[in-house]
Amino acid sequence: MITFDHKKKTIQNEESDKLNIEIPDSMHEIALEVTGRKLIDIVNNQRIPGVKCNKRMLIIDHDIIQDLFRNPVQEIVNHMRKLMRLPQLKNVSTILMVGGFSESPILQAAVKEAFGKRVKVLIPDDASLCVLHGAVAFGHNPNIVTSRVARMTYGQEICKTYDPEKHGADKRRVKVIESIEKQTNVMRIYVKRGEVIKVGQVKEFTFFPVTVNQTEILTDVYCTEKSDVEYVDEEGVEHIGSWTTPLEGKGLDREIETRVFFGETELVVQTRQIGMGDKEWVQQSFDFLSGKKI
Repeated sequence: MITFDHKKKTIQNEESDKLNIEIPDSMHEIALEVTGRKLIDIVNNQRIPGVKCNKRMLIIDHDIIQDLFRNPVQEIVNHMRKLMRLPQLKNVSTILMVGGFSESPILQAAVKEAFGKRVKVLIPDDASLCVLHGAVAFGHNPNIVTSRVARMTYGQEICKTYDPEKHGADKRRVKVIESIEKQTNVMRIYVKRGEVIKVGQVKEFTFFPVTVNQTEILTDVYCTEKSDVEYVDEEGVEHIGSWTTPLEGKGLDREIETRVFFGETELVVQTRQIGMGDKEWVQQSFDFLSGKKI
């Protein structure tokens, strides 16, 4: 695998180029032990066009190499095209290719062909080490990252007074609570996928209990890869955490405050009842990179 990883970075985009992968002696021994046949015979008897094997090397023709690269390269280019169509990227003038695969001449050629007329495409020396250098720099000084693009959409489950004009005629999510029709499973969005969030940014929301005698508020947090979502029971929406906030008094006018902090690599959500003096916040943290509770 180490040899193949090296080859994927060095194989050229030329018809005469072949991929030669050195076969360790242990591979020959394993093949003979498991199948009772020599590895050379196993590979060559398959008669796969463009693939040959000798005692030292597995030799793959250029056409096979192109097939190996075609799908991942095309997926990368398609994803980049999708990103470049975003309004917030309309002024991008340079593409900087980093990471191990960025050293592949085949990928470099595909990116330059797709975007080279519109922007500059730069490939630094040791592109595979750039991510490592960035991680080390961030470890020493987290403040070098001033903003992030949300990888997922985050929000909490709430219920709202049912409004047929807003919620439609379908009442499968409607429940009658305190003699009031409530639309349940509504997702109040904290941040949408693709939204730029500054480190240290805070968003505040308020909501109210749904019953007069309610003694606590259950906060359920969800995430999804979809940027447009209305309900927590939609396909692709995942529950990632919950906690309760105690309530004092009675009535539907008791106000609960939610604060959402966007930190370095985590999302912190706090809740508490308003007007209760110095009552402590109840909080939960979520890994902003993976979407999981921490």
